[in-house]
Amino acid sequence: MLEVDLVADPRPVHPLVGLLGHATGLYDDLTVAENVRFWTRAGARGPAMPAAMARLGLDGRLASVPVARLSAGQRRRAALAVMVARRPRLWLLDEPHASSTKPAETWSTGSWSMPSPPGRRCCSHRTSSIEPRRWRTAACTSPAEPPPQSREAPGRCPLADRARLDPAAARLVAGKDLRLEWRSRVAVSQLLPFALLVLVLFAFALDPDRSVLRDAAPGLFWLAVLFSTLLAIQRAFAVETVDGIVDALRISGLDPAGIFLGKAAGIALHLLVVEVALGVGVTVMYGASPSGPLLVVASAVAATVGLAAAGAIYGVLAAGLRVRDTLLPILWLPVVAPLLIGATQAFDAAYEQTSGAGWRWCGLLAAFALLYAAIGIFAFEPLLEES
Repeated sequence: MLEVDLVADPRPVHPLVGLLGHATGLYDDLTVAENVRFWTRAGARGPAMPAAMARLGLDGRLASVPVARLSAGQRRRAALAVMVARRPRLWLLDEPHASSTKPAETWSTGSWSMPSPPGRRCCSHRTSSIEPRRWRTAACTSPAEPPPQSREAPGRCPLADRARLDPAAARLVAGKDLRLEWRSRVAVSQLLPFALLVLVLFAFALDPDRSVLRDAAPGLFWLAVLFSTLLAIQRAFAVETVDGIVDALRISGLDPAGIFLGKAAGIALHLLVVEVALGVGVTVMYGASPSGPLLVVASAVAATVGLAAAGAIYGVLAAGLRVRDTLLPILWLPVVAPLLIGATQAFDAAYEQTSGAGWRWCGLLAAFALLYAAIGIFAFEPLLEES
């Protein structure tokens, strides 16, 4: 299909396909312009964005309106603008006129003029409204046996292609996640209060004597971070599981390794903000202050990277399941137990002025962080396909 052998490797066909179904694949907290910009940059089609939005009547007031405030017809037009800006070669349309307003209806009937690239095909159950001069249909069949020349070369590792690192994709995904956080304020309104509340409850549960709390401060700190990380992971992947966004990510053309790094970076930045607040809370409420600040910072960064990387792996693994909210802790907590132990020991050494032993634990944290990051780079693509 589209000169791509789907039996040997279906991945090259993803950016060539556009899908418009009942789900729009749009982020509710982003504006129309931000949604179209994100998906067009994912497909490296940025210059086509202004024309697509103008043709569908989205270049005025609606461009700065969050998608959550749009009507059903306006959401449909925004999703259609994403497809037009991406300009895929194969358009898959499921009831393209459902909830459509006049600009979308006019476009699909063919009166909307747009340059048509060679080989553009459209598949829809309603083909009577598609202008045949600009579109053509094609029957796609799977061969019983793939062509010999399209098979992978002998001795080639199939995991090699999954290790492609696209820094631009990682920056794009991380920037989108940070923009979503800026709009929703989840870290400020939920993560920070929750983490500080855990510290207060620990103080009530253990002992009002500050000497006990001071001795237990490293472990209590990282338990609070661990519980907050669960909320951050669930939030990071909850926004990807609604309105067909996972399907849109699969066919966006974004490198899966880049998506993983971007999601992990977004989670890590949330956690660093929480850890700074928790560090202040431990000092104020527990009366504990570290004597080795460099060891504290290095251990916190290494542990945070490991927690975020493992969270991105298990977050996408549980994202497609109905029981993801309860399954994620069961899957993720045993895996990050070494990070909890290492971070607690490193912090304990920093607070007790025994930095020599703490740096060994910091090295162990860095090793686990690199291990989880490497696993995510290679495993995120099949996990995303199956989610």
